[in-house]
Amino acid sequence: MDLFIKVIFYNRSMKLLIIIFIGIAIFKGCSDGDGNLNSSLENSTFNVYFYFPDNHEYYLGQARGLSQCQSKSWDFANEKSNGETNFKWDYICCLQTSTSSCSEKHK
Repeated sequence: MDLFIKVIFYNRSMKLLIIIFIGIAIFKGCSDGDGNLNSSLENSTFNVYFYFPDNHEYYLGQARGLSQCQSKSWDFANEKSNGETNFKWDYICCLQTSTSSCSEKHK
């Protein structure tokens, strides 16, 4: 058993293969089965909330898809930062469903 562990963890090629395998496993876990990352989230409606450095919440409206929600947040942050590089902000994308305005939180 010790020899097996030494071969796996001390062999550079084996480390690379393990890292590649883990990366593929993570990537496949994020797909919807057809290989499309988060395609169901890209077809969903989100409520977009922006948080200023003092934790003040500001509603940015709705977005179609997670990527549009993220873009809306980044654009607003760039607009409000006035070029300040240390502007601390946050956002949340709330999945809207027929029963909830925020059934899941995403970033």
